[in-house]
Amino acid sequence: MLELETGGICKLLNTKLQLRDDFSYKTLSARRISAFCARKHSSLTTELIENMDKKSTWDRFYTENNRQTPTFKNFEWFFGFDSIRHIILPLISSPKPNPDHVFQVLDIGCGTSALGPCIFKHSPSAVHVTCADISPIAVKLMQENITSQEIQANNASSQLSFVEMDCTHLLSHFKPKSIDLIVDKGTTDALLRSKEGKGKARLMLSECVKVLRSSGALLQFSDEDPDARQLWLETELRKQGIVGDVVTQEVGKLRGVSAEMGSLIQTLVFSWMFSIVSAKVIKPTNSTNQDLAPAQPTKLNMVAMSVDDMYSGCTDAMTKRIAKEYFPNEMKNPKFKASWNGAKDCLQKALKNRKPVDHALTENHLRAICMYTADDIYKTFNHDVQSHGPSYGTGSFKYHTLQFWLTYAIRSSPPTTKLAIRWSGEPPRF
Repeated sequence: MLELETGGICKLLNTKLQLRDDFSYKTLSARRISAFCARKHSSLTTELIENMDKKSTWDRFYTENNRQTPTFKNFEWFFGFDSIRHIILPLISSPKPNPDHVFQVLDIGCGTSALGPCIFKHSPSAVHVTCADISPIAVKLMQENITSQEIQANNASSQLSFVEMDCTHLLSHFKPKSIDLIVDKGTTDALLRSKEGKGKARLMLSECVKVLRSSGALLQFSDEDPDARQLWLETELRKQGIVGDVVTQEVGKLRGVSAEMGSLIQTLVFSWMFSIVSAKVIKPTNSTNQDLAPAQPTKLNMVAMSVDDMYSGCTDAMTKRIAKEYFPNEMKNPKFKASWNGAKDCLQKALKNRKPVDHALTENHLRAICMYTADDIYKTFNHDVQSHGPSYGTGSFKYHTLQFWLTYAIRSSPPTTKLAIRWSGEPPRF
């Protein structure tokens, strides 16, 4: 069982890759709800994997979570308000339609997140924040918690309310074109990854667009491949005859590293392929609201631009060239050198904890993995791998050593290793 160092996570849900029978690795979107695995709630784990679109699943989740935890704790999908306040607050700070306007904010599938209360607490503009969830257990827990804390709003005209609601029927609760901002932090993910949830996700998106003002925004947070989610959003909007702009912005990374070497390798592959967390804003084309900072999604077709990572038939020759030419030159780069030297402690831990089945991995393999899973050069390395294919032999690509040893580490996995690869746009497999 994988144990990440952040938050006492015991197991990850939504399998995207598996290595060896004693390890299973899942997407980061549902990583925290799996803390129940440590308490052997195997039936609830199955429910969460298959039926996150069901009211009964979340009623059980919040009931058992509340029973196990003596004091109330907010459950945050992905991250809390502080990580995304710079995205949310500008969307409710633009010019008001009239001086007395109160921005209407809806948090769909709020659960027991502190996001809605934090918007209420920190927004300089007057807001009416409605936190909606299908589970009455979650709504009751939040109401009780807010009452006990007596949170004070930043603006005296602001309001905060909690409502039990099926978010596929928003028009039963709100007038058309009445909401300024809808926040969806993982709710669409939960629906799309459920056996019977895809239709509900489409319906919820349709309802969201109907209740949004012409100047409003639907803000989604997801750890799904940004290309896949953008394609889904654009396709569903087009089916409904809706013209809108979809902007994608990278918010951050959710990655974890276990001390066990097998876990570290798997975290590498997972992070390499699926570590992006994105915010998507859907806005009508005549919107006057301030857009997010310009950001371009990664294109699906990167084959012609990306660095070849096969090294078929030239592994020995490349090993020699790395040692003689590339590594000495790259160590002259202060950033690369600092990252290589900084990976020493991680390397020693990996050597100490690796299992017999991992002994095909040399110190170079392990050190490269440690470098990649640190934050020093993660983003610049990924960018260069995706874009420096045409200039690979000209000297502009600065990561020959890291790219080679990372790829070689995957190829050196034991014969029993199983890798399940999910291509962009393909539904998750379990």
